Amino acid sequence: MALPNPSYHRRKKRSLDKGPSKVGNSPKGMRLLSAKAKKAVEPSFRGEPQTLTSLGTPEPENNDDQSWDSSNVKADAKPGPPVDPPPEKLDEDFANLPFIPSWNILNKDTFVDASVCRKIGEEFSTPGQDLSVGALSHTSLTDELFIHWAQLGSMLPEALRRWSSCCSSQDKNRKKISSLSNRLWLEKGTVSDLRKQILSLKKEKLELATRCEEVEKNFAHKETLLHNEISQAKEDVERDLAALEAGRASLTEDRKTFKVNETKEKMAIEQLLQQNQALRNRIEELSADRAWFITKGFKHFFSRLRCSPEFLEPLAAVPKAAHAYGLFVGLRAGYRYAARGRTIESTSYYAPDSKAKLLQAVKTFENATFPYLETLSQSPHASLAVLQNLAPQGLDVTDLINGPMSPSQTSMATPFASMHPPHMLPSSLLPSDVTQLSTLDNPSATLVSPASRKGDHDPTAKAAGM
Repeated sequence: MALPNPSYHRRKKRSLDKGPSKVGNSPKGMRLLSAKAKKAVEPSFRGEPQTLTSLGTPEPENNDDQSWDSSNVKADAKPGPPVDPPPEKLDEDFANLPFIPSWNILNKDTFVDASVCRKIGEEFSTPGQDLSVGALSHTSLTDELFIHWAQLGSMLPEALRRWSSCCSSQDKNRKKISSLSNRLWLEKGTVSDLRKQILSLKKEKLELATRCEEVEKNFAHKETLLHNEISQAKEDVERDLAALEAGRASLTEDRKTFKVNETKEKMAIEQLLQQNQALRNRIEELSADRAWFITKGFKHFFSRLRCSPEFLEPLAAVPKAAHAYGLFVGLRAGYRYAARGRTIESTSYYAPDSKAKLLQAVKTFENATFPYLETLSQSPHASLAVLQNLAPQGLDVTDLINGPMSPSQTSMATPFASMHPPHMLPSSLLPSDVTQLSTLDNPSATLVSPASRKGDHDPTAKAAGM
């Protein structure tokens, strides 16, 4: 919003003194309303035109030195002649005309002349802006004046800073222009040097043309010499061809002798090939046997050994003895706990799910696969050293060197806690009483193995059944 124009009220006062006027082409071109809109104008602020003091507060304009007081106005004062009210809007035709102030200011006038500044201040704003400012109250007008003064004061430092920055940029640009001018002067010297080099190159071009003529003469002379050398070489080649014909006859005789020897060598080679084929057949047979041993033989022998009594009976003897010992320890602990009055559920070894775990362990062992055999079967072409170095996972090499540990050493090396519960074995290796318990719980289950049948007369089995 533009700053309020204090000259509006003075112009209004002059218009009141002159009386009503019609809208026409005035010297200033600033008439506001047509004759249809003429009405009586009431003086602002109780009948008196207003002006701005130095503090921006509107006060009644009075030629006397005394201040205006509302108490001086008498109630029975006679009203003055009717005047036009301040216009609420501009006439449409007048509003669309260009704003042309009638300052009548010369180019030589400066702002130190009070009359010049007064002319500019009286007609600084447009009539539309005068209407907008005139509609403000005294307080609003004062507030707007202070706001715009404060905003102008806040903008001055930023404007000065930007002006200073522009000056600094201008100084930098001047330095750059000076540097570029010096560079241009140096480039001009470079261009002058290049022109001199061009003239020198033209002279060298003429010299090269002269040298090319001399080179062409030398080539012509060398061509003559080369022709003579070719003629001499041709004579030498003809002489060598004659000697070659003589050598060809000698080579024919040698070829006949070679054919006789070739027949003998072919017979010897055929015999060697037959021997080689026999060796290949033998090698293929041995290779097939070797591949079968590696891919299927180990599994075949191990499967038979795994199902044979010579492997199952010694293996079953260990869990039978462990089972008998476990029953003995369990009975002794049961009598001791019963004597103390402890219930079976309060013991640390009470495990109702041990049977299910045992059956699951048996099933897992019966369906177990051996990665060591799978690795062997996947290496049919491995060398003997590689096969000898293959070992099952977790195998201790010291057992192979010093021999396996005895059962007593194994029991000493195995912690007591790891023996409860014992490792589960397949149904063919279970003690008879375990299979009998399973049969009693489930009549349809038959877990008695041949090894356990043979062990019925074993003292260990009898001890386990007691």
